[in-house]
Amino acid sequence: MGTGTLVVLDTNVLVSAFGWEGPERDVYRLCRRGELETVTSRPLLEELERVLGYPKFGLDHGEVEAVLADVKSVAGLVEPERAVRAVSEDPADDRVLECAVTSGADYIVSGDQHLLTLDAYEGVSVVRASELLARLGASDTQ
Repeated sequence: MGTGTLVVLDTNVLVSAFGWEGPERDVYRLCRRGELETVTSRPLLEELERVLGYPKFGLDHGEVEAVLADVKSVAGLVEPERAVRAVSEDPADDRVLECAVTSGADYIVSGDQHLLTLDAYEGVSVVRASELLARLGASDTQ
């Protein structure tokens, strides 16, 4: 298994990991167990907090704070070193790229089509959670 593999988990992956069973939760479990390393940034944490606050998720402030605390306990925090402008259709996606480039991540894990169409950015592969699991040969993530 890929110990030492560094990933940036997009907000949509984290929301899915906390909301439903599936490959996104499996990837997050690997991060929690230390079988994958993950990093985030303040802009990504702010986006996660905002998205989790959407009424459709039905989370109260305490539940949102609990998710953020969990993510902060698992992910290293990086301060992006430079601005990236690569996703003109959704400039907020550039924050994910900034985090990945600054940290030297191996993968961005995302379900976002704007990012997935890049395939890679400055040497960082952009993959769905299921593809990452397949690449790592992860079978037992429970």
